Amino acid sequence: MDRPPLHSQYLARARQQIHRVPILAPLLVWVRQGTKLIHAHGQPLVCPADHCLCLPTGEAREMENLPSPGGCYQAEVFSPPRAWTERFLQRYGDTLPGQWQPDPVFPCPPALVTQLTPLLNSQSFSGPLGLARLEHAWQGVLLGLAEAGLASPLFNLKPLTLSQRIQLLLQADLARPWQANELAQRLGLSESSMRRALRQEGSQGFANLLTEQRLSAAMDRVMRDQSPLTQIALECGFVSASHFSQKFRQRFGVSPSQLRHSRDLAPVPAVG
Repeated sequence: MDRPPLHSQYLARARQQIHRVPILAPLLVWVRQGTKLIHAHGQPLVCPADHCLCLPTGEAREMENLPSPGGCYQAEVFSPPRAWTERFLQRYGDTLPGQWQPDPVFPCPPALVTQLTPLLNSQSFSGPLGLARLEHAWQGVLLGLAEAGLASPLFNLKPLTLSQRIQLLLQADLARPWQANELAQRLGLSESSMRRALRQEGSQGFANLLTEQRLSAAMDRVMRDQSPLTQIALECGFVSASHFSQKFRQRFGVSPSQLRHSRDLAPVPAVG
């Protein structure tokens, strides 16, 4: 049984500025060093060190990660599997507060730090019993947040749209040369029905959804792991490194190599 992607860590030694950042599932962000800025509508959200930020599904018009003076930017990001939230709501949904704190940014209280710290090493939770312990630990985090009326987007589980169902299928194998008719069959739809439903949803077409999903996964890997950029490009389904770099810069306003260098990593094969 694979370990669910609950926790990711992001580090930067230089300022990172990324445009139109997709948020595919609700996130709990714990900033440990530096500051995160989210520009969406109106005044930017400012999340300094030792604070948390809860983001709903959607898109951030611009995101900035700012290192502390003489230091770095470090954030821990938590996004539970949807099934975990479904089971939590089945058990505790009737007891959730009727009102929530409106500010998505809040100081990370000591009790929450204590609950989150073991989850930073979630790789150590292996096998069916280990995953059950991991889900149980995350439920403790949710109970603490609910009791304080914090992080409401984590509890707001809406039905999946067709676009989101498509994204889940694409995530399983981004390097696959996906075709619209194949995807429609997996969804139990005709290709014309799928395209019509996407239009009614006001969503992007299939080709754009696929490109967006590939770019989102690639950006996450550029920011987190140390794989060569050419390898990331191919594994995320781009036909060449140059095509990947072009699409990446157009989408996020920064090249993959620039974003990689902001992490202050040892030199790696660069793109763009």
